[in-house]
Amino acid sequence: MKIRLLAALTILSLLLSAPSGIVAEESDASAELKALVSKIQTKLRQGKQTEAGLADELKEFDALLAKHKGEKTDDVAQILWMKASLYEEVLKDAAKGDALIAQLKRTFRTRSRSR
Repeated sequence: MKIRLLAALTILSLLLSAPSGIVAEESDASAELKALVSKIQTKLRQGKQTEAGLADELKEFDALLAKHKGEKTDDVAQILWMKASLYEEVLKDAAKGDALIAQLKRTFRTRSRSR
């Protein structure tokens, strides 16, 4: 549901902007995702809820992922998760959303299993 994604984006935005006593120092990836989330929230409020309407932001997800490609951090994983959520919740494209979740699982596997 579009409202759920908007709520999730709002919560993420609040978490990313929390005082430094609550969240560790903000990474570049986190700050960039926060700015992207803000753009998406604005477009959703304007009724731009199609892949064409969000094309620039979808490209920006890809650019952020490419920029932080070598980083295996929660902040970078969050970028991919938010893109998957956008496809599933707003664009109603479960196939693309599922593919992104599968990519997320492959790319950001926890190493606790190997212990």
